[in-house]
Amino acid sequence: MSGALRVEGDDLTHAARDMRTVVTGFSREDARAGAAADHVGHAGLAQEIQGFACAWIITRDRIATHLAALSDYLDATAETFADMDRQLADELTRASS
Repeated sequence: MSGALRVEGDDLTHAARDMRTVVTGFSREDARAGAAADHVGHAGLAQEIQGFACAWIITRDRIATHLAALSDYLDATAETFADMDRQLADELTRASS
């Protein structure tokens, strides 16, 4: 290993986009567990499913919040490295002129 830092901006951007896709998918899942509870045919089991659904909504919202923030950080990191790369290229061009 050379010890060099190699950052692929496209990889960071794609990872950020994938995380936003997961967040969008999470936001569409609100009704499924509640709907399942209505169809199990047993009041105790329905209550347990509803309890799980409520806890999962809270957990899912936390995960979605963290994923959205992480996707923003990845985008910002990709942009920062792209800016640094452009600035370095400009400096090298000026230095060689």
